[in-house]
Amino acid sequence: MTNLPCSVLIITSVRVEPPVLCL
Repeated sequence: MTNLPCSVLIITSVRVEPPVLCL
């Protein structure tokens, strides 16, 4: 996958994580 914008959350198969790459 390509780099997603900071406003987009990382959706996994079980949970949703905040964009850590933005930190």
